[in-house]
Amino acid sequence: MPGFLFSLSVHEAAHGFVAWRFGDSTAKDLGRVTVNPVPHIDVLGTLILPILGLFTGFLFGWGKPVPVDYRNLKNVKRDGLYIAAAGPVSNMILAFGFAGLVHLALINETVLLSVVSSFVYGLIVTGLVQFVFLNLALCFFNLIPVQP
Repeated sequence: MPGFLFSLSVHEAAHGFVAWRFGDSTAKDLGRVTVNPVPHIDVLGTLILPILGLFTGFLFGWGKPVPVDYRNLKNVKRDGLYIAAAGPVSNMILAFGFAGLVHLALINETVLLSVVSSFVYGLIVTGLVQFVFLNLALCFFNLIPVQP
């Protein structure tokens, strides 16, 4: 859940940040250009369904979509494309970044095992790998061309 909230917050903040850079301050004015998960939480999609998914094995969820007023954009088609792509690109960046951490953890296994137990090391590596897969899933799911 913490990884999901962090990834979701970065994803939504990226949409809002790019919209703001292209001239629409709606998300910024509403406090949505932040990695704080609270403004991005949708009660049903961020809390209830993922928690139910822990018991059913079918994990699914979403955050509040970032509002964009396309009238404030100079080039609606081009700018809208960048705004839409910002979320999946942010998830891809997170996935690559955490894949790099997995790589570092694996090549420095002996050093890390001298500091932590093998159980803790396994938890760390497993958590990082899950974070990579979570961000790849968010990235590719958001590339499906469906309106929010």
